[in-house]
Order: sequence, then structure tokens, then C-alpha cells
Amino acid sequence: MRIAEIQRKPSMDDEHAAPRKVTADQIKRIKRIPGNDRYGYIFDRAVGLFLDTTHRIDLYDLKHPTEKVYPAGYLAFRKMPDFPLPNSYQVTLTSLDPQYRGQGLAQTLYGIGMKLLGMTIVSDVEQTPEARRMWIRLHQIPGVEIFGYTDVSPRSWANRNNPDEIYDDEDLDKIRAVLRVGGREIGSDQHNTYLAFPVTGNVNRGELEALHKKLAIYGARHPEEGGTMNGLFASWVG
Repeated sequence: MRIAEIQRKPSMDDEHAAPRKVTADQIKRIKRIPGNDRYGYIFDRAVGLFLDTTHRIDLYDLKHPTEKVYPAGYLAFRKMPDFPLPNSYQVTLTSLDPQYRGQGLAQTLYGIGMKLLGMTIVSDVEQTPEARRMWIRLHQIPGVEIFGYTDVSPRSWANRNNPDEIYDDEDLDKIRAVLRVGGREIGSDQHNTYLAFPVTGNVNRGELEALHKKLAIYGARHPEEGGTMNGLFASWVG
């Protein structure tokens, strides 16, 4: 499974759907966030949300002024069984009720996934400016580890110390760049070897970037037009 380099997209009006009524069964299943007496969550399979989504974390306000329990928002994912890190999920959508925006709750949802559920969270294939800034904020949280990733053919990686035996120029450029910035292999499947590389924050752009220009995270071109296959992943290391 190959993941496209992240495409930038403009800010979008989030037409948040009317909140679903919280059932008695859901209330019983809500888990409180440790150290937080206002919010709780449920992690479950996503049924009928939208294409490619398999799971979701729903966030609930347990102290809403008029409702006993109120759904504040959710983070939706696609499970990635072929990604070479354990318990990997790719973000497909973040949605917060308008009254809960601007309070850092999107970061809370990511934190639930990483710290409480042990997820490796992989970036969406498209990101708004707000999403890109949120990954910057996650990068600044002690205990959160974020890397960029790319993939090359297993044959190219096996010959990384023999560049004359690497016949794919794009693979050769990426391997040289990864090794130059201290990157590493994180795993392989039948078709790809995945490489992780360090990232840093670009304050002016408000997004993360690689330490080497050959490892662009955000692309101007779709892979079919010559773009590459890079992205981001985040996990909790404590």
C-alpha cells in the first residue's frame, strides 16, 4: 500500500452534522480521560461514516450545561494493516462541534489515540492549514514523537552501500537524503521498504518539513504527475 505525499488544501467550512443522540448504552461505554473530569471518549468501528473510514474516536462532554452527555466531536481513521509500525491508523477526518473549537480538543483526540490507545497515527493524504499547524503543535508536546516517512524498493535499500547497483534514480536520491539526516528503516512489505526521517517546524509556513529538500512532505504534484510518496506519522514514546 503506497501513500501519496500530503497535498495542501485550503481552509474549508466544516459543516458539522447535527450531533447524534447519545444512547444509554454509549453512556455506559464512555471512558474518562485520565486527569480530566469533563471529557470522555469511545473508540469503536465506524459504521456508515464515509468511504475508507474504519474506526473513530468520539469525544463527549460530560459536563454540558444543558445535556447530560454531549458529543463534542470525533477523529476518524482508516486502519493500515500494511504500514510497518504496530497499531497504525491513518486520519481521514477530524470534526468538532462549533462550540468546542479553539480549545485544543483536536490535539486531545490525537492524544487519546496515541497515549491511551497505543496508536501510530499516520497523516491524512490532504491537510488544511489548520491541520498542518496542529501537527506542529503535536511535534512540540513532550512524549510525542513525529517522523516523516518515505518508501523505496527493497532491492534499492539492500544496495544502499552500493549505489552503482541502484537503478532507480528517485530511490537513490531518497536513500542518500535519508542517510544524510540520520534516518532509518522502519519495516518492509512485499513491495516497499519504509524509511523514517526527522522533521522540524517551519514557523513561517506553519507546517512540518524534512531536514533535506529531497524528502518533501507536502507536494505540489499528485504522484501520477511525478510527485513522491512521503508522509508523517506520530506516536507516544513517553
